[in-house]
Formats: sequence, structure tokens, C-alpha cells
Amino acid sequence: MDKLYYLLGTPNYIGCFCSDDNNTRTGAIYDAEEYVNRMEDPENYGIGSVTAYSTYIGWQFEDYGIVIIVSETSDSGAGSLRVNIQDVTISYVPITYGTLEDVFGSNAVSDFIAAK
Repeated sequence: MDKLYYLLGTPNYIGCFCSDDNNTRTGAIYDAEEYVNRMEDPENYGIGSVTAYSTYIGWQFEDYGIVIIVSETSDSGAGSLRVNIQDVTISYVPITYGTLEDVFGSNAVSDFIAAK
């Protein structure tokens, strides 16, 4: 991430996805406060006190986009919160596929700033 920041500058796209049955799903209108709450309290969401979520951090340029996808799970089954990174992917999205918003959903930058 540091190398990409150095090469590409400040990311201009953030997206999120939390489980598959709520309004943080890809392409939906994001609610960053709900997303953060679900990460902190997985026993209230998901299956068996485990919540799966992904964060998309990207750079949209005129002809292409680059996005880092971090897939994680949070588990509170043993009485304490444990977060595990399951996968980290870097994807190149040519403009012929659309913008990062077209592919991964609404840009949640303003929601994340407001939730902070």
C-alpha cells in the first residue's frame, strides 16, 4: 500500500462490502457507520458470530482504475474479537469495463469521512 501511495498518490475511491444481506453490499448506497459497527460487533451479524467484509481502496484515472481488495472476517465466538485477513488482491480495471464505481459500487469516501 505504501508503494502504491508513493507511485499513485492519495486514493480517490473507497468501497465496502459486509456479508451479503445488508445495505453495505457492492453497488448499494453505502452506510459507513453501519459497516464499521458490523466490523466491531460481528456477533450481531453474519453467521455463527462471524462477519465477512471487504474493503476496496482504489485510484481512478481517465483510462483505467487500480484497486486493492482486502477481504477479512471478524469473529467474536470465543468471547473476544478476532479479525483475520483472508485475501489481498490488486486489480487493474480498464475503462472498457467501466469506472471503479461501475465495477465495485458507489464511492464511499464521503461516508467514511463523515463516520470518522
